[in-house]
Amino acid sequence: RHAWSAGCELIYGSWDLTMGVTWEYLEPRTHADPFDRMAGSLGLSWKRERFTVGAGVLLTEVNDSDLGFVGTAGFRYDIRRGLSFNAGYIHADTKGVSTDGRPFGMAHLSGLRMSFGYSF
Repeated sequence: RHAWSAGCELIYGSWDLTMGVTWEYLEPRTHADPFDRMAGSLGLSWKRERFTVGAGVLLTEVNDSDLGFVGTAGFRYDIRRGLSFNAGYIHADTKGVSTDGRPFGMAHLSGLRMSFGYSF
């Protein structure tokens, strides 16, 4: 496995912008052919007092196949120190190849998620 990745995070006041790219060349230990996998991501968030809103996108490609897309959007409300309520939406339209060379099925999904989180 050979890979490189690079990322950048820019913060200005209440705004946070993250960007990343990655490339992998994988030679599976099974009898599958070697393959390239590339991805690029972009995320943006904004925080105001206890409320944070964010969105992101991930574009992927395996061996010059169709471009895959994953998009997310969500928010977090900080109830008190360490305790938060989180809600988000995800939409995925992608296919891929796992590290053992086996193809993933096409992923066409959308969903909502809500959770409470606690960290200390």
